[in-house]
Formats: sequence, C-alpha cells, structure tokens
Amino acid sequence: MLYCATTPRGSYLETLAGKRVSAKMAALVRDDPTGFMPPNSIPASWRNERRLFKIGTANPASFIDLEDLETRQYILGQIGEQLEPLGVETLDVPDVRGMNRLLTREIARWAYSSLDEEGLYEYSGIRYVSKLDTEECWAIFSGTDTFIDEQSSIEKTDPDLIEVARLFGLTIH
Repeated sequence: MLYCATTPRGSYLETLAGKRVSAKMAALVRDDPTGFMPPNSIPASWRNERRLFKIGTANPASFIDLEDLETRQYILGQIGEQLEPLGVETLDVPDVRGMNRLLTREIARWAYSSLDEEGLYEYSGIRYVSKLDTEECWAIFSGTDTFIDEQSSIEKTDPDLIEVARLFGLTIH
C-alpha cells in the first residue's frame, strides 16, 4: 500500500500528525535544561532523509471514493455482514474517516481483493479525505503501476511545511 496526498500540505499533515505532542508533554519539556531535542522538534535529518514525490499511475483500475455516498452504500451492500460485528450498520463519512482501523482495513481488504469478470483487479486503490483536515488522500494498492513524475527535497522554508508545523506546535530544524 502506498499512501499519498494530492498536495504537499496534505502529505505533511498525514506524515507529521504522529509527531504532535500533548499539551501536558509540551509543558513538561518546555523548560528542560538537559539540552536534548524536545519531542515536538523535527530534526533536520527528518527532512534530509525524505523527498516529496509527484507520482502517477499507468493504466490504473478505478479508485474507490469513500467520500461518495453511493459508493459507501455499494460497499455496505457488498460487505455489510462483515461490518456488523464491528458495530457498523450504516457507512457514513465519520465512519470512514474515524479511528476504527478494523473498519477501514476491512474496506481496504475487500477493495483490494475484488476482481472483475475477467479476473483482473477491479480497483487500484482508495480515495479518501484526511480525518485531520479537508486534504484529499489516496491509498494505492500494491500491484498498481506507479511512476515518479517529479521529486524534490524538503526544505525548511517550504510554506506548507511551516504551516503544518505551526498547526501542530512543531519546531522544524
């Protein structure tokens, strides 16, 4: 599975969300005299070891659009019985953007294993909107032909990186 976002801002949101620290932790480390880098800091090595990629797909199958009500109703009709033990009776936007990883994994498992009449994979991945914001994201299934269209280094001065760091209370080094 290859996780992507349509914009660099979306990529930063999704990637750096796990680096956020709670208000309590931020207060604990604010005046730490040890000289160690506090947990809300992103070292320069984080940027240096990563790249932003603009990728494309070659001859992809369809992508499941979890934002579309008709699509969610179709999914419910296909795997509703498997979702009931997870407490899912309807499939709404808060469900597919929520924290229930068992639900989203079940949807992904079904989509990944769906074959058309010719025995070919029916879907190349899933389109969804980030639970953090309104950024469009993509989960591209393994087996989908992808290619790198462009790549660039992640600069400390990147306006999208600066904005996400500010939103998350992170310091970029």
